[in-house]
Amino acid sequence: MGYGEGGLLALYSAAADTRIEAACVSGYFQAREGLWQEPLYRNVWSLLEAFGDAELAGLIVPRALTVEATGGLTDHVPLPEAPGRLDIVAPGRLASPSLSDVQAEVKRAQPFFEKLGVGERLRCIPSGGGQGEPGSAEALETFLRGLGVRDRLKPLGREPRDLRVGFDPDVRLHRQFKQLVDFTLRSGVIPLANITLDVGDVVLPLTLSEGCPHASTRFSLRDYTISSFSASQCTFLPSW
Repeated sequence: MGYGEGGLLALYSAAADTRIEAACVSGYFQAREGLWQEPLYRNVWSLLEAFGDAELAGLIVPRALTVEATGGLTDHVPLPEAPGRLDIVAPGRLASPSLSDVQAEVKRAQPFFEKLGVGERLRCIPSGGGQGEPGSAEALETFLRGLGVRDRLKPLGREPRDLRVGFDPDVRLHRQFKQLVDFTLRSGVIPLANITLDVGDVVLPLTLSEGCPHASTRFSLRDYTISSFSASQCTFLPSW
């Protein structure tokens, strides 16, 4: 079960792994013709020639799939202007799918389930008219029924409160990102050159090893967008 990016993982995981008996995709399921506008890491070569979300749902049959229509993850921070940079390449937009878009994609997926006589195992549950919070009681109960759980959920209690004083999650985010960068550099799998990693107000420069061709690019965790670049395989020397 997942929401937003977690919904992406839930959908693909259930499609690929038959050990998963039921999946709940919240705030993600929709038509993918606008995939080119989404974050670059979602853009899989030739994916749409064979697979939209409905076709991925078809790979889950005869197991259960609950689609919860909610307000999806919405974010877009445009790259700053720079000479030669186009504003139409991989804009990295995330937008909430409308209820009608979710229902239309579920309708496309329905024949896959009905063909095997398990049409009831595909359900679309709107939360707040399709723009509400994820994890509605109806969606959770439908998901649990797909796992064979028949008990009803207990009523929700009070909303949890963060008891930490002065906690800044951005510090942890920056630390985790630096750890990911350090691990990736040690593994030697980045075929780029002369990169500046920009995480909010933290900039991490990387120094090229001697002999690498000059190239440049910019990666931003905030907008998930990588500008165009050209470079051959290079060895990186972290300069922090």
